[in-house]
Amino acid sequence: LSAVLLSGWLAGPLRQLERATKAGASGDYRPLRVAPASNDELNLLVSSFNDMTATLQEARGLAQRSRLRLEESNLFLQQILANLSAGVLVLDVDWRLMDFNASAERMLGVALTRDHLQALEDLPLIGSCHAQVRQSLAPPPEVLFQHESAKVDGHVVTLLVSGSRLPGKVPRYVLIFDDIGELLSAQRARDFADMARRLAHEINYPLTPIQLSAERL
Repeated sequence: LSAVLLSGWLAGPLRQLERATKAGASGDYRPLRVAPASNDELNLLVSSFNDMTATLQEARGLAQRSRLRLEESNLFLQQILANLSAGVLVLDVDWRLMDFNASAERMLGVALTRDHLQALEDLPLIGSCHAQVRQSLAPPPEVLFQHESAKVDGHVVTLLVSGSRLPGKVPRYVLIFDDIGELLSAQRARDFADMARRLAHEINYPLTPIQLSAERL
């Protein structure tokens, strides 16, 4: 009889631990009941198990919150890229296309894919400066330069290209580019208008004393 009672006293908590372990594997971290005012080894084992499941539950909650924040950040970034007028290309270590935004596809005038099959040098407009980009991003993490390239119709486009190397064991690269031809044209127009005003002033200035002398005569 004593042996039966002892085996039941031992088997009960162990079966409870077994069920709780299986429940924990499926994400159920509810604590086990601990006998009050008991310091036996089984009760201490149950208490340790409860501490472990509480830690796992806290870690799981932290991971879920981090995942939600990451998803929100990715969604926010995708919204920014979708509404960005500049083209954005993300390239892998072999300088093949990983990701892009709609403006890049529109500016380059080709259908882009995210399957790592399109190499930078094969892309129109931006591909003709691939050697400069590779050389510039070899030691430094960033580069900024202007690049002129011709479209199929012969129209020359002036691009402002910014490149960055992303941190990590396996390098990746981001290229941001925009057509600044209209901006340069507007700047040239402002410069020409300013030059015309300065020229008119220089022409008018020496004529003013002559005009006053003529009026006196």
